[in-house]
Amino acid sequence: MTGEPEVKGTTASNADDEYAEVGRNQLCPCGSGKKYKRCHGAPGGPSGLTARVS
Repeated sequence: MTGEPEVKGTTASNADDEYAEVGRNQLCPCGSGKKYKRCHGAPGGPSGLTARVS
C-alpha cells in the first residue's frame, strides 16, 4: 500500500456519447437544424458542458 487512495470507476468511451462521431460543421443530431458547433458542440450549449474534448 502506497498511501494513495484507490480510484475505481469506469472508462468513458465514444460508445456512450451520441455526439462522438459528429463533425463540427454537420447538422446537430438533436434535430434543432443548427450546426453542431452552434448547438451541442458549443461551450455552454444545451448539453451543459463548458468544453468539448474529442
